[in-house]
Amino acid sequence: MEIQNYENMGGNGLRWINDYIGRRWESGASGPDTFNCWGLVRHVYLTLLGIELSEIIIDDTNRLAREYAFNNHHEYRNWQRVYSGKPLDVVVLSSILEPGHCGLYISGGVLHCLRRSGVVFQTLPGMRIKGWEINFYRYKEFMA
Repeated sequence: MEIQNYENMGGNGLRWINDYIGRRWESGASGPDTFNCWGLVRHVYLTLLGIELSEIIIDDTNRLAREYAFNNHHEYRNWQRVYSGKPLDVVVLSSILEPGHCGLYISGGVLHCLRRSGVVFQTLPGMRIKGWEINFYRYKEFMA
């Protein structure tokens, strides 16, 4: 399975991203109006691709729990680490302030949901300048 023409999902180009920008962060939320970081990923995969990803239940306020949540969850076996992003790859992010964070790779940037900002889109260079460690993971069914 490969993602085909993700830019036109929903029939309106990449404008579907705008439907998410500014939505609020809420611990444990997975849409449609509020999200945590993994909840946003789950919602986009279900809405745009029809793929239901496993829920990862953690205490979003516990930095250590967030840092290890993805790698220690059974959902991890469905993903392969890759060294460059393709559309809708999961981006696992870490910084001093936000260990254990994730978003979606889209056109040279990341759509993600932050506690203080809600859903935002940031470019990869801008994220690296701000100290984010960036790792890409591809859903195994998308591996060519």
